[in-house]
Amino acid sequence: MTSKGKGCGATAALCFLLLLAAMAPTSCARKKSTEQVPLVSAESAARLVVEGPMDQVGFARPIKLTARVDGASNPHDWTFRWTQVWGSDPQKLVVSGPTLELTTPPPPPPKDVGDYSGRVVPITARAAGRMVFRVEAASGFTTLETSVEITPAFPSAAWPRAPVGIDAYVAILRPEEQEALSRSGLRILPSPAPYLARVLADTPRWYNVRHPDLEGWDLRSGTWLGSKDCGRAECHPNEYARWQQTRHGSVFTRGIQGRLNRSRGPYERHCASCHTVGDQVGANNDGFDERVAKTGWKFPDHPSEAAWRDVPESVRERANVQCENCHGAGWFYVGYGDDVCGQCHDLPPQYAIYGQARRNRMSVSHESVRGRGANEVCAQCHVASEYLASVRGYHSRSKPNRELETHPRGIGCPVCHDPHGTPCNKQLRLCGFLEVPGTTFDAGQGALCVSCHNGEANVVHGPLLRPFIPGGDTRAGHGHGSSEPPPPPDPDAAPHAPQLQVLTGRGGRFLALPKSFARSPEYPHMGVPDSCVGCHYDRDSRHDEGRGHTFRLIANPGIQEPVSCARKMSFAEEREAPLPPSCVRCHGPGGGLNRVARGDYDGNGKVGGIADEVDGLLSLLREEIERQLSEMAIRDPNGVVAATFAIVDERMVLASADCRPLRSRTGPPIPLPSEDPLLSKAIYNFVLVARDGSGGIHNPQYVARLLQNTIEELERKRGVEPRHGWKRVQ
Repeated sequence: MTSKGKGCGATAALCFLLLLAAMAPTSCARKKSTEQVPLVSAESAARLVVEGPMDQVGFARPIKLTARVDGASNPHDWTFRWTQVWGSDPQKLVVSGPTLELTTPPPPPPKDVGDYSGRVVPITARAAGRMVFRVEAASGFTTLETSVEITPAFPSAAWPRAPVGIDAYVAILRPEEQEALSRSGLRILPSPAPYLARVLADTPRWYNVRHPDLEGWDLRSGTWLGSKDCGRAECHPNEYARWQQTRHGSVFTRGIQGRLNRSRGPYERHCASCHTVGDQVGANNDGFDERVAKTGWKFPDHPSEAAWRDVPESVRERANVQCENCHGAGWFYVGYGDDVCGQCHDLPPQYAIYGQARRNRMSVSHESVRGRGANEVCAQCHVASEYLASVRGYHSRSKPNRELETHPRGIGCPVCHDPHGTPCNKQLRLCGFLEVPGTTFDAGQGALCVSCHNGEANVVHGPLLRPFIPGGDTRAGHGHGSSEPPPPPDPDAAPHAPQLQVLTGRGGRFLALPKSFARSPEYPHMGVPDSCVGCHYDRDSRHDEGRGHTFRLIANPGIQEPVSCARKMSFAEEREAPLPPSCVRCHGPGGGLNRVARGDYDGNGKVGGIADEVDGLLSLLREEIERQLSEMAIRDPNGVVAATFAIVDERMVLASADCRPLRSRTGPPIPLPSEDPLLSKAIYNFVLVARDGSGGIHNPQYVARLLQNTIEELERKRGVEPRHGWKRVQ
């Protein structure tokens, strides 16, 4: 048995060896073929190296990069291929073997720097012109590759803060500004344009920019410290704790773990420029890139859950979007503009948000109130700092000039979105239920919009009360739990941003009490999830610079002046606009924004679109108002007859036929006739519907009902029994 077993074992071993011998030619042939290519072993030390200027090279500058392979036995037997994988388009691009020649994008144009005369100019992610190229070197069966980043400039929020080693660009529109810079101690580098000075802060310190004929300012240069330093118990622990719960606070972590949206491409090393603190190669300011170099950590080739565990603690301290990404390196600073967001969120097509917001009228609303009798009430919706103070109940306690932006800003990104985090979706500052006279409803994300777009109704969200009362008071003490009555509104005050009133079927001044107040169908859009946002922001078209954060249903996001003359008020855009994507979800495809009305509301013998019918009713109402004004024969001291009405300093006043306000001998505009309250109500209703801006689409039947009621009662006042062929809205 034993001998037989050994024999069988020997036979089996012999068979196994014969089998291996039979297979050897194929296997060995493959091995021998590989060994004959010395690149696998001999070229294992080969490195692909790119030489040339890459960091902060400046705008509109010719750049030449040359690739080569070091450590190869045949350094000349390589072919090279260059591919741009990300970033701006160069002005000129020529590829010749291992050489890449290009001209970097141009600097910000003069029209974009005029508002920053003598100050640091913002450089958004798009304006910075950053480009990423991948270069491949191939020889036989071996391919080497690497990526290179070309940075004309690092993004800047235009604040008087600059990390050490980072170029800043200052608008130079006067000789005195250039002289002030030369005295500051800042290093002045070659400039890409005569209207821009390129300066560099070498050390952490204050640089004083002073000139006898200029308002001086200080630039603070610092190194990166990290959010843990900001979140100390004696500093900002509350903000630090809230920030940790935001998506900013974990974006890099989620990126290398593979938990980000991959539709924007693979998560690679260049993503860290926005997702970390101070990833500014060549600056030497203790940012992310310095920590990576010191620890020797390598960016993972493929995202995985384990990748974050391998990140050294020193590198983690500079990972994710932290306090200093917004507040400046090593020194706290508070600003209210969207320039800080544009450092990253201005990268179309992935990020069209910044461009959309800049085309929104809210972004320049602070300009629109200047010189128009604006008071503190206006500022609470039109000026960023004042809006935030009214919402939070206090102003920033930072020191002016050194820690606080003091010039007014419009309503931009950090006004609506709290970077420190909130319980609301998208970190909105307000959301949820709202109280309006007679009802409470869940406005969702639209509660933030309603905080300003509410005419003169009292809107309560928790402790917040924001009525619009021109010339009055908006203190939060008025409302629930307050014994102090709110001040009475100005009787001639024009309804201002009355979208909530029209949406909820309230705010109009019926000249005769309607027979019924049926809830349905007068509130067709109150049930839209997130109310205003549900219609005016379409997530599916958020990459379109004509939509998204322009919040316009009409694809014409240009900044327009508000109409102040009744004769110029029209809904031509609403009548011609195609149906926006956000409306299709409920109404289905086909047709335009001006959907067919449920009847002939204006009595012209045909059923048109909602905006057509409302435009017709407004024309009838304007004609009746102007007829009665003409019969009253009101004149100014120069004998000019009141023919229509206009809006001046948010008050309804009398105007001539060419819409010039009539003025008294002492200068103020002549108000509406106080002895005729019905006429004043009629004018108010006209302005309410016109300033709502939707052409009645927000609430078609309520608007038609209000205008029909107003026209008929004015006619009865004139002694004429109304006879219209319109479909009456009961």
